[in-house]
Amino acid sequence: MRHQTDNPVFDPAYLGTSGRYPARHVEICWNRSENFLVKDVEVVLVPADADKESTQWARFISWRKKWGGHLGNHSCDEWMEPTGVSPAEVFGVLLSSGFVDTLELQVALREFSAIEECDWAREMLNGFPVEEDAPDWA
Repeated sequence: MRHQTDNPVFDPAYLGTSGRYPARHVEICWNRSENFLVKDVEVVLVPADADKESTQWARFISWRKKWGGHLGNHSCDEWMEPTGVSPAEVFGVLLSSGFVDTLELQVALREFSAIEECDWAREMLNGFPVEEDAPDWA
């Protein structure tokens, strides 16, 4: 959610009434460092019909940077299904891989906290002090 409104194809109509992203409309993106630790986590708002045009999908997913991995409404058929994959499960996998440092963990939690259904991320952030030098926080 760092610069999502700068995305050239951003449409606020897909935001929930709270101004957060409904999980059904997100793709969670990340990169890994040379030692495979997680960094650069970003939650991207991607409407369900964004892949009707191949160029539109590319504009949504890579408008800011290239990603080493992503999972969400466009890359997972079972996204947000009752027995499928959820943002909490994605976060758990990233957490088990390990983050480059505590700041990257905080950035990831802030990104996940932009998802309507991720109250758990907002609650976890309460345990962290505010980092003045944190990158791109909205």
